[in-house]
Amino acid sequence: MKRFQLSFFLIFMSFTCISQSFKNDIETEFLNNPENIGKGLLVIKDGKVLYKNVSGWADRQNGVLVETNSNFRMASVTKQFTAAAIYLLQKKGNLNLNQNLTEFFPDFCSVGKNITVHHLLTHSSGIIDYEEIMPSDLKIQLSDKAVLEMVQNVNRTYFAPGTEFRYSNTAFCLLALIIEKVSGEKYDDFLYNEIFKPLGMSKTVVYETDKDIPNRAYGYALNENKQLFFSDQSLTSATKGDGGVYTSLDDYEKWFRERKTVLGLDFEKMFKLSNAKILKENYYSFGWFVSKGKPEVLFHSGSTCGFTNMVLEVPASQTLVVYFTNLADNSTSFAPIESILKKHKILPAYFSSKVLHERTN
Repeated sequence: MKRFQLSFFLIFMSFTCISQSFKNDIETEFLNNPENIGKGLLVIKDGKVLYKNVSGWADRQNGVLVETNSNFRMASVTKQFTAAAIYLLQKKGNLNLNQNLTEFFPDFCSVGKNITVHHLLTHSSGIIDYEEIMPSDLKIQLSDKAVLEMVQNVNRTYFAPGTEFRYSNTAFCLLALIIEKVSGEKYDDFLYNEIFKPLGMSKTVVYETDKDIPNRAYGYALNENKQLFFSDQSLTSATKGDGGVYTSLDDYEKWFRERKTVLGLDFEKMFKLSNAKILKENYYSFGWFVSKGKPEVLFHSGSTCGFTNMVLEVPASQTLVVYFTNLADNSTSFAPIESILKKHKILPAYFSSKVLHERTN
């Protein structure tokens, strides 16, 4: 019995020392924030919170600091929620991943017959980027519907659907519209009723120009002289399916902990249902880049005119890393954090967020 107690004590002390060492390292790096950029960091391993902290301004103009319930614009991290909504509709038998675009949008030109929901979900459709064909004199923000109206008459794709990978915001705008067509609800309402409300993500919302965003963090950028300026919205900031969700560290933790038990979102099953290879060791499925090393890592980033975000999971160790910032083009700030996470074996040494982040551009 004494030997068992001694072994348990040594294991406990070793874990405590490692945890404290990690906390010291990550705190020193995270709080090194001379510009007071608004940011939040959450690290969970084995289901336990190792670190959760915030720093900087959510709203510089009004002197509001970031809190753990501050809502950051997710940009492309939104795609995992759009994809989850498609999965839920498929699970209920309301749509099939092999249905093509013309079944939802009869006026879509002939290329729509060859593009399926599966292709849209996996960035393998080859559909034209709406950013490429936006009118040069555009004055008002684009909507998902406006994206459809622009691309439905473009009778060409970058490649034959299903043959290559090309990251596509257009695809996820169309998926948002498919959710509306199939469910009979607005995209915002479907996500709230079927995902956010059941998970208790009470402050998570989809951006609309006339809708209040609770605990809102506003976006900023640096000019060529490295001076901060307000940069919260652009002409593409009102599309929803590809980047319109606002959420916080608190609410995102609920998504991580409860989505499988409450919503039946089993990523292992989902990723087998619909995926597309990117590189030899990576594929994309249901709003996630998946690195097939040992252990497997799930990753997505989100970048827009005023925000940069990173989310990572290691399913084998119940690990979650969430890094939200309200600064554009700020992905390099994650590199030292990633190095610390690798040093303390929270992330595997083989993994590189930079490689996958570059695939979103």
